[in-house]
Amino acid sequence: MTPYTAAAVAAPNHTLHAAANHGGMAATTLRVLPDPDGLHKAAPDGTHAAQPCRQVLPVDNHPGVYCDAYVADGDRLIFASLVGRSGKIMAMYGVIVAGLDRYFRVDGRIFDIDKSLEKRQTKLPASCRYGKDCVHAMLYAPPVGNDSLQRRALLRDVDDARLWETLQHMSTLGLLDHWRTALLTALRAQDMLRPLPSMGIDAVLLDLADNKAYEALVQDMIRDGHLRGEAA
Repeated sequence: MTPYTAAAVAAPNHTLHAAANHGGMAATTLRVLPDPDGLHKAAPDGTHAAQPCRQVLPVDNHPGVYCDAYVADGDRLIFASLVGRSGKIMAMYGVIVAGLDRYFRVDGRIFDIDKSLEKRQTKLPASCRYGKDCVHAMLYAPPVGNDSLQRRALLRDVDDARLWETLQHMSTLGLLDHWRTALLTALRAQDMLRPLPSMGIDAVLLDLADNKAYEALVQDMIRDGHLRGEAA
């Protein structure tokens, strides 16, 4: 398994296309952007005019910055995908890391934002339809970018196959493959596996921070016969 990192973030292919690689990170950019601050530029041949798009929202407390995806953990922002002029993005990130702005206002909601957020961005080509000096940036917190944590947010591909692969990587106990359905169901029932509030991207939290409770759950299921040594 390749643990989730920010480099793996992408939205559905019908809404995004790959941008240039920057600092080892594969970023993505919007196909269509409403006309914020002159960013939207139609292609000369009009080929992008009919491209499908998803909602792009202004970041209310950072004029000129636009958000096409975010993920929150409770009231705390843990991921945001942003588009804007380079200067606008840098100004926003500067006040965040300096601790001068502790909130992120978008989609009619206000999220707490921590100055420890990491940032990755790629500059879009000068010829792109958004205009010159435009970048796509991603902000993310440790639960997204750190694959050593026992409390991990998974973005985009959140089907059971990926959840199981991640659980096997995180688990302090050995897990048999035929336990997948029963154990994931039990983790959901115990709120150790749950969806996260988001826009523009699917997100779930796999929370094994209370490792004693997790191990007790697995051991109880083995003892009660819900998890067997051999597949039924």
